[in-house]
Amino acid sequence: MDIPQVKIPERKWVTPVFYGAWVLLAAAIFCWGIFTVKAQVQVRHNNQLDLLLAGYGTSQQKADEQKLIAYKQEIDAFSALIDGHKISLPVFDFIEKNTLSNVWFSSVALSEIKGELYISGQANSLATVSQQINQFEQQTQSVSAISLLNSQTTQQGVVKFSLQLSLNPAIFDYSSAVAAGSVHASQ
Repeated sequence: MDIPQVKIPERKWVTPVFYGAWVLLAAAIFCWGIFTVKAQVQVRHNNQLDLLLAGYGTSQQKADEQKLIAYKQEIDAFSALIDGHKISLPVFDFIEKNTLSNVWFSSVALSEIKGELYISGQANSLATVSQQINQFEQQTQSVSAISLLNSQTTQQGVVKFSLQLSLNPAIFDYSSAVAAGSVHASQ
């Protein structure tokens, strides 16, 4: 009894793909070996240079170099802090530059987190208060909104008022203040 055998058709692309995969694997292993050897040679070369450089300079110079490296690391850490530093000095410069001569502020409260400035003061008339509000409103690069919280006229005719100014966050930025000249870079 003969058992009939089924002949599986031969696929001609299987053999080249199989050998091609082996070639790629061998090439990857070869490249890994070359890079490993190059890295070891480079490490040895760096170690030789370190030993050569260790012979130069006195122990005092080496200690000074270590101090300098430590100072550089501290400066880099403080630079990161200063880049994100926010200050209120530009706000007070803003108030000083934009306050009318016949307006007096008696109270200033600043919330840097909310970006709000609360100021209370007095003026000789409601028209002056209106002019002061208009002066602040014209400063669109610094002020985004103004609210008159309270105003009262006293028996002497003096107007007491309270304002809330919503400030743009850029007014608190340290680097912008330095660039604008509000803060000296050496501070």
